[in-house]
Amino acid sequence: MQKFIFTNPQKIVDSLKKGEKLAVFSLDEHGGPNLMVSDIFLQYSQPSYAALGVLEPAIKYIRTHYNKDIKLEQVSALCDISPSYFSRLFSKTLKISFSSYLISLRLNNAKFLLKNTDRSVVSIASECGYPDCGYFNKLFKKHIGKTPLEYRFS
Repeated sequence: MQKFIFTNPQKIVDSLKKGEKLAVFSLDEHGGPNLMVSDIFLQYSQPSYAALGVLEPAIKYIRTHYNKDIKLEQVSALCDISPSYFSRLFSKTLKISFSSYLISLRLNNAKFLLKNTDRSVVSIASECGYPDCGYFNKLFKKHIGKTPLEYRFS
């Protein structure tokens, strides 16, 4: 694997914003440019700050209430937009669907609790927003690749 060192990342970001073409060079033993390795053209993109502002009430709510039963209609209402528009905006802005985001948040918390507490899987499932432990086990295995107990003891 090649190692890339960017001494001035902001200059690269500024160039990408302008749509400029970048070239990658290998360096000789004196630190000078060697042969050009390749031409690179990248499209610079970052989440729209306006979209993040619209989604902010929902994101805050999800992060603090992830263990509750959260519905798309409920969080879209916090942003004062329709559920379908919320879903499209959320996915486009955060590069993850609303449901995947919620599952990821819940499972990451479950992983933390499994490794750092001796609480039962049933208790952890419930605390993470999954009152049905069977469903929690199935979802955990699907996304993590291990059952909760296998994960705890790995």
